[in-house]
Amino acid sequence: MVHYLFPVPVYTTTATEDFTKENEQLNTFELRKTSSNDYGERSINSYILDDYRLSSLARWILKQVNAYSEQELHKAKDAYDYVFLQSWVSIKRPGQRHEAHTHANSVISGVDRKSTRLNSSHL
Repeated sequence: MVHYLFPVPVYTTTATEDFTKENEQLNTFELRKTSSNDYGERSINSYILDDYRLSSLARWILKQVNAYSEQELHKAKDAYDYVFLQSWVSIKRPGQRHEAHTHANSVISGVDRKSTRLNSSHL
């Protein structure tokens, strides 16, 4: 489903596959505090979706990228071979924030949200 909340459409979906093992793996990446204490923590590894233990999650995400591309960008199925340029774990705790930013080298950027409720004011 595409939501027109921002100047750029936001695509949302819910996984029907069981990614329990992958979600557990996400908790194993070493984290470091960001430069600002209220910005949270981020994995030192900024290419986590290249990790073979997350390969099924990476394939599922690329499937969603292709669905978005077809639906919103009107690109023919499999017209492009999308790749992950970077991917990391970001932890935000209550009271921490995330600043608006862009990814200039990306056609599509995304977030795989794990624990915040969708209707939470913290999104």
